[in-house]
Amino acid sequence: MFMRSHYVNILLSAIAIIVAVLLQTLGILSVAGTNPNLVLIALTLFTYTAPFHLYALLTLFAAALTKTIPTFEPSTAALALIGLCAFFLKSALPLQRILRVVIAITSTTIIFNVSINFEFIITSPLSLIPELFYNNLIAILFYN
Repeated sequence: MFMRSHYVNILLSAIAIIVAVLLQTLGILSVAGTNPNLVLIALTLFTYTAPFHLYALLTLFAAALTKTIPTFEPSTAALALIGLCAFFLKSALPLQRILRVVIAITSTTIIFNVSINFEFIITSPLSLIPELFYNNLIAILFYN
């Protein structure tokens, strides 16, 4: 019975990543030009439910699905590295779980955006606030 539930968890997690990639790519949840990073949100929330080996597999799966061209993309590498770092960040925060989620979502969103577009974030740091708010709102809704 354990093996069956383990495979079901893997399948459901993979489906959740696929849905997050599709929704993010299609921009269905875009509000006033702000598109949430659903893949980053999903990966950050999976840190609380998945063991590391499954989480690492999901992170690589998500990074592969978000690739749009067959060459190296810094955003794909950033997603994979930040996703893996998020797993260890969650245990380093000795706070209530909801505060850990907010801190993890906020920090991964900032690090991801700075890593893929450093110049833009430095010249216009307030442009990140709507995405931070939206990502945290979605994470809190799905976490509860």
